Amino acid sequence: MGKTEIVLLPSKDEPTAKSSQEEGSNCLTMSKFMKESEECGVMFILLAKDVRCFEVPRRVQPLLEEFKDVTPDELPSGLPPLRDIQHHIDLIPGSNLPNKAHYRMSPKEHEELNKQVMELLEKGYVRESMSPCAVSALLTPKKDGSWRMCVDSREGMDGFQNFLFSAELV
Repeated sequence: MGKTEIVLLPSKDEPTAKSSQEEGSNCLTMSKFMKESEECGVMFILLAKDVRCFEVPRRVQPLLEEFKDVTPDELPSGLPPLRDIQHHIDLIPGSNLPNKAHYRMSPKEHEELNKQVMELLEKGYVRESMSPCAVSALLTPKKDGSWRMCVDSREGMDGFQNFLFSAELV
C-alpha cells in the first residue's frame, strides 16, 4: 500500500481587526464600525444585553393579577387532596423489570441530588414509593449555575400494560 505523507504548513497571515483599546475607548461609533468593516471584510460583534430584567406588558398585568392564586410564588406544602379518580399502573404478569446500573455522578452531584430529594420529601411533594421499579434520577446544570433534577423513566416501560381507550363519535 502506498504511504501518504502529510506536511503541515504555517497558516496564511489573515488581517485581524484593530483593537479599539489603542485609542483608549472600548466603544465603537457607527462611522468607525463602517470603516473597520470595509478594511477587514469580516467582523465579529459582541452585544451585551441584560436579560434579567423582565417587564410584564401593561395589557397582561390585569390578567396576571386576576389569576395570581393559580400561579403562586411558592407552592403549598404537601400533596394535593385525594380526588374521586385514583390512578394506578398495571404491570404485565410475568414481565421482567429492568435491572440497569445507575448513572455515575460525582460526590458533589450526589450531595446535590440528596439535598433536592430531601427538600421534596420535607415539603411533601413526593413520598417514598412502594413500587418494585426504580427510576434513575440525574442532575443537569442550568444556565444560572444551579442544578435541575431529571428523572429517566424511559427504561422499563415494556413491563407496563398499555390501555387503549376508544372515543365514541358524537
